[in-house]
Amino acid sequence: MEASPESKPRLLYVEYDPIIAGMRHAILVAAGYMVGVVLSAQQALNLVGSEAFDLVILSHTIPLAELNQIAIHLRARRSNLPILMIANGQATHT
Repeated sequence: MEASPESKPRLLYVEYDPIIAGMRHAILVAAGYMVGVVLSAQQALNLVGSEAFDLVILSHTIPLAELNQIAIHLRARRSNLPILMIANGQATHT
C-alpha cells in the first residue's frame, strides 16, 4: 500500500544546476518523498515562507558563503526547520 501524498515527508531541494536538480528530484520522488525543487536562494525563501516543508536540502553547487546566508535566512523564517547542507560532498545538518 502506497503512502498518501499527505503522509509523505515534504522536502525542498535547493540546487543551482538544473540538470542535477532534475536527477535529484527523480531520485527523491522514487524514494517516496514529495519534493519541491528551486534553482535560487530567493525561490527557496519565497517557498519556505508560503509552504510547509519537513526538510530543506541545500546542494553542494551553492558556494559555501551563500549556503550559510541561505541557512540564516531560512532560520529567520522558520526557526525549527531542519536544514541539510551539502558542501564539498559532505553533509552537515543544522
